[in-house]
Amino acid sequence: MKILVASNDLTFNPALVSAYRDAGHEVHAGVPNFLLALSEYDIIHFHWPEELVGFGINSANPLRTREVLNLIDRHKQSSVLVATVHNLVPHAADTLDGPETAYFAQFYERMDVICHFSEYSFKRFAETYPNLSCIPQIVHGLNSYDHLLRFAEGPVVARQSLGLPTNEFVFSVIGAMRKPEELSLVRQGWTKAQLSQAHLLLASDPPWNVMQVHHRLIDKAKHHRWLSANRRVRNVGGNLDDRTLVKLVEASDALIVPRFGLHLNSGLVPLALTFGTAVIAPDYGVCSERVPRSANSLYKAGDFNALALALRRQIGLNRERVRSANLHLIRSTGGWANIIASVWPTIKERGRRKGIAAFDKSDAGE
Repeated sequence: MKILVASNDLTFNPALVSAYRDAGHEVHAGVPNFLLALSEYDIIHFHWPEELVGFGINSANPLRTREVLNLIDRHKQSSVLVATVHNLVPHAADTLDGPETAYFAQFYERMDVICHFSEYSFKRFAETYPNLSCIPQIVHGLNSYDHLLRFAEGPVVARQSLGLPTNEFVFSVIGAMRKPEELSLVRQGWTKAQLSQAHLLLASDPPWNVMQVHHRLIDKAKHHRWLSANRRVRNVGGNLDDRTLVKLVEASDALIVPRFGLHLNSGLVPLALTFGTAVIAPDYGVCSERVPRSANSLYKAGDFNALALALRRQIGLNRERVRSANLHLIRSTGGWANIIASVWPTIKERGRRKGIAAFDKSDAGE
């Protein structure tokens, strides 16, 4: 099969591309390969619809969106179109019925197969787009970040390189925070937990860019006072390269996923589980479904008291058993190879129904 992964994402796409290639397919990647339309593909795998038109207000630009939708229609004649759902509406959308959301609805109605990481995603998608129930939809397990495993050196070496003790508990916050409330949640939860023998690594850029100037200045001052009062909190900063990212994940006993509201998915959860690291995650959706409670701790989103309890609970768990349980989960039920295997029968059925010759010639990928 000739497959295009129509995304420029560099976080999980390398693992997806490798999984397709390991299944015996010819794989190409990148939005430009889709937009230039210089070649035909048996399968086109989409992720964020916004990538095709440009993030932000472009998803509400009828000139940009119509051009992309016409191109999708052209590809649909000779390709099976697969979409993995990451978010229900564009990042710039204010409401479910805004002009940005219209493009998402028109994008998804053109797909042949729609994939979800959780039943929660499937349910929310059905509520948002009730007219698309006729399209085959598949709920599969979590992805994994296997392409990052080449940087793994183990928790002991990772901690030594970061100057962290090997016998004390280490939490970390990694990735961009979306709301100022999430930064406040971390500060309040950590302060409330009173963990005198634990360390917190902040490898995240605070969401000050979304705040008004005077609120930004006030919160910056509050944040610096908080850092000064908490000597076991280390500000690492965001924009990590892959090697540093892996080092931080391996050095951590648990990754905190700060959420003030509800979100469809979180790439932090499979990132942590890929290395066996525990997650402190909000108790809803994909986390409630996929994260084993015996090895990880969930909390009520936005509740700093619940977050503090989750932090204290996690410290009481056996670290080696936690890593073993999380690694078993992601290796047995997660990863792109397992996802492709679960989705492939539906893709093949759609390809044969559309009369695409490659699906009659090869059973590769099953």
